[in-house]
Amino acid sequence: AGSAVSDAHPCRPGYYCEEGSTEEAPCDQGTYSYDQYDSCEECPAGKQCESGIPEDCRRGYYCPAGTYQATLQCPAGTFGGNTGLSDVLNCTACTPGSYCQESGREAPTGQCSEGYYCRSGSTTATPDEEEMGGECEQGYYCPAGSHEMIPCEVGKFTDSPGAATCKPCPEGSYCPSPGTNSNNINQCETGSYCPEGSSVARKCPRGTYNQELRATSVENCQPCDAGSYCEGDETSIGGVCPAGKMCPTGTSQPGDCTAGSYCEIGNTGTVDGPCTAGYYCGAGSSVATANTCGAGHYCPEGSGSPRPCPAGTYN
Repeated sequence: AGSAVSDAHPCRPGYYCEEGSTEEAPCDQGTYSYDQYDSCEECPAGKQCESGIPEDCRRGYYCPAGTYQATLQCPAGTFGGNTGLSDVLNCTACTPGSYCQESGREAPTGQCSEGYYCRSGSTTATPDEEEMGGECEQGYYCPAGSHEMIPCEVGKFTDSPGAATCKPCPEGSYCPSPGTNSNNINQCETGSYCPEGSSVARKCPRGTYNQELRATSVENCQPCDAGSYCEGDETSIGGVCPAGKMCPTGTSQPGDCTAGSYCEIGNTGTVDGPCTAGYYCGAGSSVATANTCGAGHYCPEGSGSPRPCPAGTYN
């Protein structure tokens, strides 16, 4: 009896030894045992028991209960970034902006391609199925790694699908809204000018006008002609200079005719003549006989106001 006890050996991991056994028996695949177990147990979920003892399921795979060797891969469109996954639902959907092309991935395959966007779970860098993403539409841009389409900012546009960047709005046009494409660019109107990259049409400065469509520079805005005035945003020469006013070239607002002179309608910036003797012409006068000189005063030619007679004289 003493010899039998001394010849006894503990059961090794991965084997079991029933009472009275002379040999250890291997555990069935998908089960395990530890020292001196008299039976084997099912491999726990998230483990594999190829070595006879539970070990974490490796990355990119999942192991339900009873797994002998990890063979169930996380499917395309997902990845298994951690060990010990027990169900396909534990696999992580591919990160937005990336794609997971093959099954059994530990991490995403790579970034979504330029000109495309990849939603969560994409299996390709250039998706063409709506649930996975798609090609960037006109008016939007998608740099590499995009998870959604990005609208072009104001002043920019795209003229074709699949753009990775936006272009400046063409000169002579303006792009006032985010997401502008070649079909809804606005033409620069008369009275305005639009350099490249414009988000709004810029009005011609006061004292100038522009009759051209699609003007590209402030140099397209012409000085208002003498005898007229242009208050800004003008599409033609502007208004005719009123009587009593002066309008040299480039006038934005008519100025009063100089006192002592008169200015007829359409004045070009030089007085039309002096006030007639016996009369006076205040600033803004339109005729040479604007105001009669009153008693006790005298008015030589070019008077802007009546002058009192010297002491000891009368009129």
